[in-house]
Amino acid sequence: MVIDKTTRTRVDLGRANRRAALREIVFQGSLPRTTIAQRTGLTGASVSRITKDLLAAGIIAESHSADAATGPGRRFVDLSVNPLGGYVLGIGLNLFQQSVSLADLSNRVIELVDLGLPSLSNPNTVIDRIVEVARSMLARLGGDRSRVLGGSIAATGAIDPERGLLKDSPTLGWCDVEIGGRISEALGVPMIVENLPNSLILAEAHFGIARDFRHILLVNCALGMGVSYFADGILLQGHNYATGIGINIPARAEDLPGTCLDDVAGGFSVLRRMGISPGADGRRLPGNQEAQALLKVVAAADAGEPAAVEAVSAAGRTLGTTLAQFSGLVAPELIVLAGPMAGAPAYAAGAKQGMDALLAEGVDGVPFKLSATSPQAAARRLAISEFLVNRDLDLDALRLQEAS
Repeated sequence: MVIDKTTRTRVDLGRANRRAALREIVFQGSLPRTTIAQRTGLTGASVSRITKDLLAAGIIAESHSADAATGPGRRFVDLSVNPLGGYVLGIGLNLFQQSVSLADLSNRVIELVDLGLPSLSNPNTVIDRIVEVARSMLARLGGDRSRVLGGSIAATGAIDPERGLLKDSPTLGWCDVEIGGRISEALGVPMIVENLPNSLILAEAHFGIARDFRHILLVNCALGMGVSYFADGILLQGHNYATGIGINIPARAEDLPGTCLDDVAGGFSVLRRMGISPGADGRRLPGNQEAQALLKVVAAADAGEPAAVEAVSAAGRTLGTTLAQFSGLVAPELIVLAGPMAGAPAYAAGAKQGMDALLAEGVDGVPFKLSATSPQAAARRLAISEFLVNRDLDLDALRLQEAS
């Protein structure tokens, strides 16, 4: 059958309109059809047709809610994502945590396994273990296995998301690993791969603490530092997808020599200040041991241990002084601190103190928010966004599954 250009354009437009309607429902929550029409610019008839198809496929569901503005008794039909309309996989991979999780479309966790791998040096071993755990999760879904829409991997390092390639991860010791394609082929599930800061900022911008902001700077504060920037609602990737992969901005700490921000504001600097890594012999601990050592220092700082509090606070102050200068360049509305360091109150307070110290009198600093989103939770949110909003759903197949 030959499909002419007019027919193809009409089909493409219909798919684009469906994605626009779904975007509002997925990102904004429960909405009536009239609000969806207003927010998308679609006609009421178009919204009704689109939502009828999505209801039949089980992707969305109806609920009734009273309209407070019109008084009691009047009820409207709202549309929201049907949690059981599909499932996604979320995989988090860094030195602090390696986990596989399965969730429904409301991001309710059905199953989560922390792999706790003793070594991450061999990518083949890590990928095989991820596949083994994910395959078992999918098998336990039984007949719902066919409603798995896709999965996402949030990994530390430089990522080429187009090819699902982990290009370089110094902390893992990996280089040019086709992690996305290998896991996708093994599971029979489409997978996307994104670096951890980008995964976190997309999760917070679409679903979390940064939903009301259009210009967001996120700093992932771990052993090293990673940055992501959301400019006017668009994720900036940079040349060769390299934006924010390790911050090599020259910086100077109060008690460490001038070097890069990675070394004076992150977990590495805390371990140096505490005399943990490098040790007295000048040798560094293996990466996974450094990660665990940092978590212990953060816990000690939270408990009020003076040396730990000062080490964590000093790293935060260095971050704050650098962000004060950097923020003048990109002008974010909001700075989000994420990662294991951000969970320490002493670190966040130090960052605010460092930023305020460089601001001119009477000038307000950029507000901070702290992200509690884990890598695997960010990965699940990214999968929901990608496979519900950014890609075309096979509604015919979903309708058949819903009917059965």
